[in-house]
Amino acid sequence: MFRVRMGYSVCASRGYKYFDMPRYQHADTPAELTPEDLDRLISAVKNLGRHGIDERLWVFGMSAVQCQALQLIRDYPGLSQRQLARLMGQSEQAFGTPLARLLTGGYLVRRRARGRALTHELTAHGRVMLHAAKEIGEEVLVLLFVSLTGRERRFLRLLLQKVLEARWRLRLLPSRESS
Repeated sequence: MFRVRMGYSVCASRGYKYFDMPRYQHADTPAELTPEDLDRLISAVKNLGRHGIDERLWVFGMSAVQCQALQLIRDYPGLSQRQLARLMGQSEQAFGTPLARLLTGGYLVRRRARGRALTHELTAHGRVMLHAAKEIGEEVLVLLFVSLTGRERRFLRLLLQKVLEARWRLRLLPSRESS
């Protein structure tokens, strides 16, 4: 809702009316940003970047989640599906969906490790796709942040690092090790 002063003037020489509409602050806009507002903004930037990456990867039949799974498998060879799922922040069942698509697409192969646990390994096709996905991700991020000057980017990094350094306030429990 905008507050508008509804005075109007008549210009006799030109024969028209115009409304005098001065600028006022939006009535629903808070004077100060709350932590929830900042959280929404950070989430919106992350979602916008992910959406941009997903749209570009869709041409190859891939998604950002699948590329993240490829990267984890490359960075942590020999981990089980359960351990990889935990690193992705997903359940083992939820992580099975992108893995199945990657296996079907020929980006991964399964290997039997210790006992009944299966591990995954990137194929040559998976390595090529991961390289292309990294280039796409870098392109999207450059496009997102190109409007910021170098000084603004450094300032934003400092502010976000300051927020992350306060993580001790959350009093998080140590992460449980997967069996």
